[in-house]
Amino acid sequence: MGDSEGFACGDWFAMDDARQAVADAGDVTDADLTGLEESARAYADSCAETVGEEFLANMGTVNVVRDLDLIRDALGDERLSYVGFSYGTYIGALYAEMFPENTRALVLDGAVETERPNVEVAADQAEAFQGAWDLFVDECAYAARCPFDGTATADARMGELLERLDADPPMVRGWTVDGDTLLTMVSLQLYDEGTWPELAEVLAALDEDVDGAGPQLERLYDDTFGQEEEGTDDPESSDDPESAEEPGVFEDAEAALTAVNCADRADPTDADVYRDAAQRASAASPYFGADLVWEQLPCAYWVDTEEAPTGFSAPDAPPIIVVGTLGDPATPYTWAEELTDQLDTATLVTYEGAGHTAYGYGMECVDGPVDAYLLDGVVPEPGLSCPAW
Repeated sequence: MGDSEGFACGDWFAMDDARQAVADAGDVTDADLTGLEESARAYADSCAETVGEEFLANMGTVNVVRDLDLIRDALGDERLSYVGFSYGTYIGALYAEMFPENTRALVLDGAVETERPNVEVAADQAEAFQGAWDLFVDECAYAARCPFDGTATADARMGELLERLDADPPMVRGWTVDGDTLLTMVSLQLYDEGTWPELAEVLAALDEDVDGAGPQLERLYDDTFGQEEEGTDDPESSDDPESAEEPGVFEDAEAALTAVNCADRADPTDADVYRDAAQRASAASPYFGADLVWEQLPCAYWVDTEEAPTGFSAPDAPPIIVVGTLGDPATPYTWAEELTDQLDTATLVTYEGAGHTAYGYGMECVDGPVDAYLLDGVVPEPGLSCPAW
């Protein structure tokens, strides 16, 4: 924003390497746990050294909300009209609590959990990602090509494909696409059900012939990480796996996300708590679960911050709209129900399809009532539920 140079710190990929060194991320030995602890502590210490403890202490949502009110005032708006997606729902909900007199209309789409530690939130997400994956597998059966014949066998079939990629990973845009990279791409594609036919095509092509799936894999890679930067198609760099680095956009994004999450919540400092949660998450979702938990481990060693309040209900705020998607992989539908119950003036709009957030995708059943609320203050009838398109 403005003159800010952004925020980056630590070596996220060193933590990723530590997780990959663990044979079973859901069944971590004491020796494995020591390595994970060391990498997470090093990450947290590096962030404190790079930008300072005072900087990190001010990264939480409480201060984002204060900044948002300053922006509202600077724009000359008497009251705030706001649409927040995903983490943005936390900002909007807390704004309603802290500045109800300055609130006009808030739409909170893809509600995040606001009460519990990050390690517990991650365990919830594991179940949601697995649910979205199962929905994709079910829909995959209707695609022109699909490597799966049902949810009962899809995990095992996917495991075979990941093993083949790890044994001989192809190069795409100068980057090595191993099993872990493919899982990252798959998890991000679960955010948008409109991309699922193409995802089915890519997985089918890889299942049939990894070496022959280059064009399909390139399209998926570009859709996930964005178009390649100038120079990344250099044959000399592409032919040398040691010269290729992971896409850098995630390292910066993870630094900011980690700083905000760790600032907002009171997290356990005992690594065994994370190990237990990772085991539960892995049981719920073999491919997406455990890493979601281990990504929270730096919070065990984070600097002291001003935590966001819990138990708030924004009783003095005007009507608020919460939008929840039944098959949301990142923000489980139960969180939308919880936030609606938590906020005294909230009304829930449900989208019965899949993907992360629903407003603004052209679905009239969702967009129409939300637009009417934003423009004219008309609150949807309680219980509004929109079928998948």
